Amino acid sequence: MLRPLIVLALLLAAPPAKDAAPAQPPPPHVVAPDDTTTALPDVDPGDPEIRSLIMGLNRERHAAGCTPLAWDPALAREARRYSRDMAERGFFDHVTPAGANLLDRLRSAGIKFRAASENLAAGQRTGDQVLTYWMGNRSERGNLLNKQFTRVGVGRAGGIWTLMLVRPH
Repeated sequence: MLRPLIVLALLLAAPPAKDAAPAQPPPPHVVAPDDTTTALPDVDPGDPEIRSLIMGLNRERHAAGCTPLAWDPALAREARRYSRDMAERGFFDHVTPAGANLLDRLRSAGIKFRAASENLAAGQRTGDQVLTYWMGNRSERGNLLNKQFTRVGVGRAGGIWTLMLVRPH
């Protein structure tokens, strides 16, 4: 059974891949560095709570001297998939019942990264509630304000929120 306001965070660095492709430039929908409070292209337009969460997160990052996070649709798809999986199978953890952790799940989804982090939350109804709770906890706040991360994806299902952060190759 899920308990409200449970939040877990995980920060993992992936070892460099031996056959890693050269770094690709970010897609054109990256948030402009000089517009951290209002620009948010390509954020799940069907979910205003996710939009609110990411806009608030980028405001917090700006206040802390961090660059804004760019929305990553592939990360968002995987975050939604993982939230749905947890809700449907009745677990709440960074590791699936089969033993797959964040790094395993990102690799299975074909997402390339040098470092990755994940925050989970359950029971909050709004993006603002999730952000307030995460910012009030040292490890979650540390993930959110970690300058190495540049891309973000968020998904939610059945009252479970998954936020994934990466530093791409």
